[in-house]
Amino acid sequence: MNKEEINELISLYNIPSHSYEEEKITNKVTKLFKKAGCRVTRSSTASGTNLYITKGKLEECEYYPCIAARLDEVHSVQ
Repeated sequence: MNKEEINELISLYNIPSHSYEEEKITNKVTKLFKKAGCRVTRSSTASGTNLYITKGKLEECEYYPCIAARLDEVHSVQ
């Protein structure tokens, strides 16, 4: 990783994102992936917000890899 990428990662770590209060982090992640040329689809449900991020176009019989990650914290920051 270069210095800019490390600083961006640190800025993400510094965004508080308690469960059901992930708006700031989802907005930041959405902005970063759109800047990288990805398509971001957001789905909000009673259990939270999901982001579906894709890049590129698939040919017939091709599949995207799937990576799942949580953006919320399970603890309070004191």
